[in-house]
Amino acid sequence: MCHVQNYHYSSQKVRENLERAREALKQNPGFEIIYEFPDEGSRRIAQDFIRENRYDKIVKTRVRGE
Repeated sequence: MCHVQNYHYSSQKVRENLERAREALKQNPGFEIIYEFPDEGSRRIAQDFIRENRYDKIVKTRVRGE
């Protein structure tokens, strides 16, 4: 149960950060957000979360070093 609560708390914090980013991008056109991940598996998990929560228009992801 604790794991589920931590996930909910973490995902809520991520959504709050992405909402702040969305507002910042509105005020700063021409800027973009790119999250880097250590491997493709991590990037894919994050990309799924970003897409499911409809932030895929403002956030790009990539694997570090690529």
